[in-house]
Amino acid sequence: MRGVAVLLGALVVAGCTSSLVYNRLDTIARWYIGSLVTLDEGQQDGLRDWLARSLAWHRDSELRRYELFLRDLSGKVAVGPDPALLPRTMQQAEGFIGDLAAQLAPEAAELLTTLRPNQADEFLANLDKRNREELDEERERTSADRQKRRTRSMMKSLERWTGAVTPEQKAIVERTVTEMEAAGLLGETDEWYASQTAWRNALRQALAKGPAGRDDVEGLLREPQKTYTEAHRAAEADQRRRFMALANELDESLLPKQRATLSVKLADLAQDLKSLQPET
Repeated sequence: MRGVAVLLGALVVAGCTSSLVYNRLDTIARWYIGSLVTLDEGQQDGLRDWLARSLAWHRDSELRRYELFLRDLSGKVAVGPDPALLPRTMQQAEGFIGDLAAQLAPEAAELLTTLRPNQADEFLANLDKRNREELDEERERTSADRQKRRTRSMMKSLERWTGAVTPEQKAIVERTVTEMEAAGLLGETDEWYASQTAWRNALRQALAKGPAGRDDVEGLLREPQKTYTEAHRAAEADQRRRFMALANELDESLLPKQRATLSVKLADLAQDLKSLQPET
């Protein structure tokens, strides 16, 4: 049921704001959830109604906030490097995700607690299967493969937002990726899988209570990280710190032309979000 929050959050992060994709998010989310658990007709109706309401709320309440946030950010990045800008930006973005989780979690928890024991087993088994497949795929990759994939991904993202990348900037990315691989911070790890397992086990216990477990389920949807292992939380904090340092270093390295391109791209994304808002 967390798929909706992931999809809506990724929409802004990735800049995928075409009306076709956005207006079909409820359908995409139904497909995702349907691939995890077989629902009866009544449950399907409840899921469909909840997703439609969630998308309507997001369009009416949140898109304007995102638009203003991006317009403000567009103006600030055009000025020049600012070490304080990224932490503030991250805090605002995380606030959006927190608001999204707060909106979606209560009804998602209510829907999850309608699952019968056999449905809950199916749901949790499919989640575990997907997590295990991700971990197995990661284990099959060599260290060089992981570094190549992550470097390529970062470079592609940087080029998308700033245009052509300088040799210095490529070197910054490659150095950071090498350091993160050495620290075991690239890709899914055993600690990551252990945390996912702990979350699923906690959800299993909550779902076993039926409707009485609704509050527990909601808490797990709002803050899944509370069930994570200490080692995984520490790794996530380290990964975040390194990415913040990378972003600040790249910010300082941006050429005027790149900074102008980034500013325009952010403004364009804001305009895309405006076009998705209901007419007033």
